Order: sequence, then structure tokens, then C-alpha cells
Amino acid sequence: MPWIVDFKGKFDKDAMIRAHDLVVKREQPLRTILRLNPSSLSKTIDGTVQQRVLPQHDSRNYWDLCEHDALTYEEAISILEKAQDYNFDITQTPVARFHIVQINDSDGDGRH
Repeated sequence: MPWIVDFKGKFDKDAMIRAHDLVVKREQPLRTILRLNPSSLSKTIDGTVQQRVLPQHDSRNYWDLCEHDALTYEEAISILEKAQDYNFDITQTPVARFHIVQINDSDGDGRH
């Protein structure tokens, strides 16, 4: 579910990571994966799905952070549009991926 948040000025990436970790630890859906159940009679998969909530203590392992630099706002949008094409496997971690794009434009407003 892609969306863009545009920050102007100083952006504290470490504070964003800490805040996101707290949310992931608190919210079970952000730590949930789905697994196909093995059949009880054989080693084959029986086709049913089991929801598994991953433990809270490893929350940083459940999401990826990708960092990019761009020269213009348009280049940043292009990077993020390409990122939308990533297909997640809900049976595996990471459950989420975040992209931070810093725009190094000539007016120096430091947009993220």
C-alpha cells in the first residue's frame, strides 16, 4: 500500500526508525505472516493457511529500509513509482518496506 509523505527541512531518520519499531512491536498485523500448513498424515502441504504473529522483540527484522538520493522531486517520484512494483511474499519477512528519498536539489531545502 504505497503512499508518499513529503518532509521539508531537517528529517531525523533515527527517530523515524525508533517510532516505527514501537508501532510494529505494538501492532500484531505488522508482524503477521501466513504459512501453508503441512498435512498431518504426510510431509505434503494440505493447502490450509495458518496465520503466524511474529514475536515483538525482533520488530526491526520485519521491515526493510531503503535509502535513495535524488536530484529533483520528479526523480524522487520516479524512484518511488519503481518501488511500487516490488511483490511481497506474505509467507516471509520482511512484511513491509520503506523508502526514504532525500532530494538534493539546488535550493537546499533538504526535502525527504
